[in-house]
Amino acid sequence: MKTVKIAGVSGAGKSTLMRLVEERARHVRSHTYSSYLKQYGKLADAFAWRDLVAHKGVSLMDEHLEFGEADLSHAYIREETIGIVVLEVSPEVLLARRRRDLTRPRPDSKEHIITEQRISIQRAVRLAEICRLPLVHLRDSDIERAASAVDALLQRAG
Repeated sequence: MKTVKIAGVSGAGKSTLMRLVEERARHVRSHTYSSYLKQYGKLADAFAWRDLVAHKGVSLMDEHLEFGEADLSHAYIREETIGIVVLEVSPEVLLARRRRDLTRPRPDSKEHIITEQRISIQRAVRLAEICRLPLVHLRDSDIERAASAVDALLQRAG
């Protein structure tokens, strides 16, 4: 089992990126924690772990590092994380995306988005340092460039 973490705030494009990479690479499977929470509630961690262990290829996992303060380094090591990709998007673009997507409520103030992204980036940098992982920080990147960054990490995994 190996994982690549795709980090970014809500609306940054994590799910879109993960779907694209999964379509291109047969050995890759994406996991979104929010779907585990919806389906399994308090048992989400156990079912996510079950699926990670069962998958023999590389798993892409979305990360909302702006929430909580738990030390995730032990989980990253246990999950054999091979890299972190952080998606940073301009607050104006994120606001527009969040206002178009009415499927879930999300904070929609520019200041809140700036704070969320700062926290997410800081935590990603710290996790990369602790776990000695490559970190790819993409600012306002198009989907193809982001997919190429993930592909490069996947090649390292073999």
